[in-house]
Parts: sequence; structure tokens; C-alpha cells
Amino acid sequence: MHVTKDQFLGDVSAHRIEVWKDDGIYRHIVFCKPNHRWDRFFSLTTVPGLLVYSGDMGSFAFSRIEDMFEFFRRAENMLPNFDYWHEKLVAVDLGGSEEPSPERFKENLEGYLEDFRTRDLKLVKEFIAGAVEDYRESGPDYAYRLVNDFDLKDYGQAFPDFFELSDRVHTARFEWACYAIQWGVHRYDEWRASMEQRRQAAFLATSDWHGVNSMATYEGVLIELGSSVTQTRVVEADTMWRAAGAIRQSLEHGWDLIGIREVDSDVWWILGSG
Repeated sequence: MHVTKDQFLGDVSAHRIEVWKDDGIYRHIVFCKPNHRWDRFFSLTTVPGLLVYSGDMGSFAFSRIEDMFEFFRRAENMLPNFDYWHEKLVAVDLGGSEEPSPERFKENLEGYLEDFRTRDLKLVKEFIAGAVEDYRESGPDYAYRLVNDFDLKDYGQAFPDFFELSDRVHTARFEWACYAIQWGVHRYDEWRASMEQRRQAAFLATSDWHGVNSMATYEGVLIELGSSVTQTRVVEADTMWRAAGAIRQSLEHGWDLIGIREVDSDVWWILGSG
């Protein structure tokens, strides 16, 4: 059964983005429901030349260009190109990325109907119906042998070169993964744009604080400064300005700024002492 875009969007309607690493092409990003992380969660991990999708809907690895996020941004009409993307797979989930389909088998057989005379169509259609039933009950190998052995007077082999036609279709898990990658890259781009705005606001809000100007260069993820941190304090706020008082107070009492962690629309200011 194929996955539609509406079905996928319904599955991820409550998902949030968590950015665990964002260092150029090196990324690790998780998408999940806040209180049900096990329910169709997935992650996108990239290194130069490779994107790995993993989660409870399967695991797939793709390779084509250095930055694979850029590759998946190229989709036309915001719809996955399943066939083309399938060609870029370099590692596949244990459940596979394709499966045999009696519907595709039937479509392939019906593609020959225009080659037969009208008087023969009834017999051919009856054979097709029986072959499809045998495909479902006895499997593809048996059904293909039946097709290969089916001869008609004046035609010889009724379905020549039929073995060259594929009866396989993409699995639902592979299609879901493709939708997830495209959707996840779009959400990541939105997050990056939001973080750039927040970094600019942070610079303006803290430029007059002693020792905090370097905050403007942070990447929006937890950053270790190399010092031994034995305690941490998290200041959470929906705007940079509301956090200003609490952060100033912490800095004045000897806490150091470690980094900023963005989880969807929430900003965590991480401070430590050690």
C-alpha cells in the first residue's frame, strides 16, 4: 500500500525538531513527539556525501552529492521522487526497499492486451485473471512460469519478454522515509532561519554584558567550552529579552555561558560552573 503525503503529514503533525549536532555538513537531527518519542520518531544524520535516515519506520542511507540536504531540497513540487531517490540508496533497511506486487504484475500483463485480436481478448483476460490469482496464492516464481508457458495459436508465446518487466514496488516504509527526509530538511531550514534571527537578537541583547559578546557566534546547539563543568543551569524563555535578567544574575554569581540549545521553538541558555 502506498503512502500519501496527507497520511505522512498526519503521522508527524505533533513532531518537534531536536538539533543534536549542526556543524556544516555534519548534522544529527531528531524529529519526534514530545511525550511519545517511540511513535514514528526518526533522525537525519549527514556527513560529506552521505545521509542516513533511521527510526522506528526503518533505516536507509543515500549518497549522491557532498551535502545530501541540498540533494533532497531539489524535489519538484515538494513531492518525493521515489524512483530516482531509490537509485541513490547505498544501504537498505532489513525489511528492504521494494516488494513484489500482484497489482504491478497484473498491470504488466494487461500492457500486452492491445497486441491481441478482439476475438482472442476474452481468453487472454481469463488467463490474466487466473495468473494474478496464482501470483497471490503460489508466489511470483510460479506465476511467471505460467506466463512463460502460455501460448496462443497464431501468436506463439503470448507474452514475449515478460520476464524483463519488474513486478516490484517501493515498500511503504521506504516511501514514508522519503516523505520524512524531505519534510525534515524543510523543518531544518526553518530552524536555521529562526536561529539566525535569534543569534542576531542575542548579540543586541548582550553586547553590553562583560564577557558575553562571543554568544553571537554560537551555533544554537550545546557547545562545550573545554572547561570542566560540574554544575549546569538551564534558563528557558520564549524570547531572548525575557531571559536577560536571569542570565545576567547567573553570570554575576560566577556562572559561565556554555551554549544555547534550541528545541523547536524553545530556547535553553546553558550555563555552568566548575
